[in-house]
Amino acid sequence: MTVEQRLQQMLRELLDDDTVELGDDTVAQDVPGWDSYVHINLMYRIEQELGVPLPGNKIFEFKNFGELKRYVIEHLSARRTELS
Repeated sequence: MTVEQRLQQMLRELLDDDTVELGDDTVAQDVPGWDSYVHINLMYRIEQELGVPLPGNKIFEFKNFGELKRYVIEHLSARRTELS
């Protein structure tokens, strides 16, 4: 499963909506039910399940889904490099 698919799955689970489709330009306002509560829970799950640190000031700085996805991918790649 790709990072994009995993993030999409997380959001679908939080929203209890298997029809949610995310593109790089998707913003929370584009997705019914994606409010601040869901956003915080998504960030928490990213930290817990993927091990990607999201400092408090960072969680609301992403302009769209693409920025969030790239941030997660960069951190996962950096962690893999450190472990090698």
